[in-house]
Amino acid sequence: MQRGQVLTIAAAGLGLLVMGASGAAGKTAYLAGPVLGYLERVVDGDTIHARALIWLHQEVRVTVRLKGVDTPELHGRCAREIAMARRARRFTANWLAGGPIRLTRIKQGKYGGRVIAKIANAKGQDLGRALLNEGLARPYGGAKRRSWCLDQDRGQPALSPDHS
Repeated sequence: MQRGQVLTIAAAGLGLLVMGASGAAGKTAYLAGPVLGYLERVVDGDTIHARALIWLHQEVRVTVRLKGVDTPELHGRCAREIAMARRARRFTANWLAGGPIRLTRIKQGKYGGRVIAKIANAKGQDLGRALLNEGLARPYGGAKRRSWCLDQDRGQPALSPDHS
């Protein structure tokens, strides 16, 4: 079997594990966790690639979108958004460096096989809360995201001083 096939099968296995954890057909698939993992790469402030340890000696490589927050995009619409996105990516990399990560409240995402989850560092500290406290993220519940660029009409930042 080729490496790509193994990764596809492993990702499908994690998806089945998450879907089976809900226990009821028709409900959103959900796995409480924690699932121990290791950071492989930070994509941006709210998305990582990780190796999730799903059972003894079994790993799944998975893309994880951080639940509950939105960070600026690296391919943003303005220099301010891009600069903030770079800061958020560096912050996430530093926050998760130095040990295993914990994924909790895991559910299947709507894009490309990724999962949505809370992410904590080796000390058990919540990444989403840390990004919010640093002003590098906003709370996000799935609705349309606000711009990180200056409001062209009023010359005001789209992010209020209280980071909400």
